[in-house]
Amino acid sequence: LARSWGVTLNTLVQTVWGVLVGGLTGREDVVFGSVVSGRPAEIVGVEQMVGLFINTLPIRIRLQAAESLASLVQRVQQEQAGLLAYHHLGLTEIQQLAGSGPLFDTLTVFENYPVVRDSADKHDSRHLDARVIHGLDATHYPLTLAVIPAGDAMRLRLDYQPSAFDQDRASRILARYQHLLHHLTTAADRPLSGLDVLLPGECAALEEWNATGGVARVASIPEVFAEQVARVPGALAVEFGEVRL
Repeated sequence: LARSWGVTLNTLVQTVWGVLVGGLTGREDVVFGSVVSGRPAEIVGVEQMVGLFINTLPIRIRLQAAESLASLVQRVQQEQAGLLAYHHLGLTEIQQLAGSGPLFDTLTVFENYPVVRDSADKHDSRHLDARVIHGLDATHYPLTLAVIPAGDAMRLRLDYQPSAFDQDRASRILARYQHLLHHLTTAADRPLSGLDVLLPGECAALEEWNATGGVARVASIPEVFAEQVARVPGALAVEFGEVRL
């Protein structure tokens, strides 16, 4: 899908995350963090340079209700292409230039690491065999979406801070993200205002909770009396002895 649209898979990931964050927070201007390699292809020999070039940058996505999901993806791709020259700018410096509080509280990570999976089969006892047994990443952001390409598919992982989210809520957020990803193939031309970030079961629950009966109108005694008079003006209202009104 990304290839047919002329965009990167990372752009699809970021755009859908922006739509989800906007839908859950009720905002049309969304900012979240994204981890970049810091190794632009324009630099000759960058793949052989030794150093920690990884960087975290703020990604801003402005949502327009009438714009389609496909159009938004294309726009985000163009906007991100214009920022490639600034991937070296550190987050601390960006924060100082912005002159405000924290720029974002969610993060996206596209873990596209080259791995030689058949190295164990080519083991040579004459050489030192070093293997990665376990890897662990940590983040101080309340939510971090990690996307790991796996052949023709991709794995999703949502890391969360227990102080901000419990497991059930985090699981539902990830399920909503998968739901929006599905819209890329089924409702790409639909305007953003027509996309529901809630799951079908959640929508049904909201409809059930709001299916209340009509609330009786509260009226004063004089109002009720006047309405009854207007309804049956010839009816007996008061009787005392021989007197009838």
